[in-house]
Amino acid sequence: MQEQMLGGKGFLVIGYLLEKSSRVHITRAVLEQFLSFAKYLDGLSHGAPLLKQLCDHILFNPAIWIHTPAKVQLSLYTYLSAEFIGTATIYNTIRRIGTVLQLMHTLKYYYWVVNPA
Repeated sequence: MQEQMLGGKGFLVIGYLLEKSSRVHITRAVLEQFLSFAKYLDGLSHGAPLLKQLCDHILFNPAIWIHTPAKVQLSLYTYLSAEFIGTATIYNTIRRIGTVLQLMHTLKYYYWVVNPA
């Protein structure tokens, strides 16, 4: 099953469908399922390639998360900054330079500071 998901680029397809779906369907419960799946893949001996796809196409995809409620975004980025990066498998799996560039792109194009005055 893992080989089929990996070979068929399953997370790429799921990520694309989530980008095109209505934002009301992308809830905290959906995020929790993806985070649980990331933890599950982290525990598998050969789960690193699938975990990388999950990160690249879903967890690090700002087009999916940008229109979700702020609490969902906060949960995602809190998890990514604290618990997620602390595990050895994940730390070795993700592309550090690419991830930083993608994060900077996300901050530049999706978030901004509004003058409170």
